[in-house]
Amino acid sequence: MVGALERLAQGHGLDTTAHFLRMARNKMDKEQSFGERAVGLSFNPSGSGLVDSLKRASAEFVDACNNERNLTTDPEVKRMYSVAITEAQTAQMWAVKAATWRS
Repeated sequence: MVGALERLAQGHGLDTTAHFLRMARNKMDKEQSFGERAVGLSFNPSGSGLVDSLKRASAEFVDACNNERNLTTDPEVKRMYSVAITEAQTAQMWAVKAATWRS
């Protein structure tokens, strides 16, 4: 399966490093967490290790906020965690933009 993924990546001009292949394998191996879906962890067309690291760190933070949000019954605390998740997604998008910027 990895050979097929590598050929597919090369055909689209994508990075075929071990990192890219690890990401593809991880995607196939497990269902994504809320945070991983929220930050679009599986979307990294360049195969950038930096983008992957930024997204993974953001996903971990989002998952922590989501877990706490699910534990509380206070609607105001739920709202605050929701705002934190939204702002984390925004920060992650700007960080990815910076990481992939071409001057």
